[in-house]
Amino acid sequence: YGSHTCGATLLSSLFALTAAHCVTEDDGSDHGKTSASASLSVLIGESRLDFDPSNPSSECSGLVGVEEVIRHPNYSTTTLANDFALLKFAKPRPEGCMRGVPVLDDEPTVASPGTLAVVAGWGRTSPDSASTQVYPVQSYSVTVPVVSRANCSMAYGYNMPGVMMCAGVMEGGKDACQGDSGGPLFIPSASPFCEPSTLIGVVSWGNGCAAPGFPGVYARVSAMRSCIV
Repeated sequence: YGSHTCGATLLSSLFALTAAHCVTEDDGSDHGKTSASASLSVLIGESRLDFDPSNPSSECSGLVGVEEVIRHPNYSTTTLANDFALLKFAKPRPEGCMRGVPVLDDEPTVASPGTLAVVAGWGRTSPDSASTQVYPVQSYSVTVPVVSRANCSMAYGYNMPGVMMCAGVMEGGKDACQGDSGGPLFIPSASPFCEPSTLIGVVSWGNGCAAPGFPGVYARVSAMRSCIV
């Protein structure tokens, strides 16, 4: 507790997906330097950052060490294009602990404009850095609609590349924020006990948090699925 930096999504017994910028250190180059795996751990199966490690909520929850960090080879610190990284666990998770793992979006049409998706994490609940509640102890989620690339490009005055996607309400008020980076943007399953949710994006960047006229920008999973699986 006290060292939370980014979110991630459990993909399998050995891997989680996060944003490359979460595991990149500045070395003066456009690609940056990969963070040391020994400095990282992943919290799995807990909704609170102040959980007691000696008393996890289930046998499937707790902190997991990271053995290897694999960033996308074409990640750019300048544009944040290809903002993906895989975290390989030091030990595989029990197969019985894989319930709730999402499927990866493999078609751009799944996340068409207007589709409602959920973004979740332990990020700031206020864009004001002086807020007394900078990082919440409890994880939160919010539902936002997917925004077309054309509208997102217009909002940012930037031709949004296909490896990115946007989601948010144009009037502001709902968004991911600092601390949510690397976390999931997913389409919930209509039958959660029978079918998995669909992971469509990874929290990447934006203009502040929940600012009117600026939806959040995400790394598009369908564009990179072949590199992830």
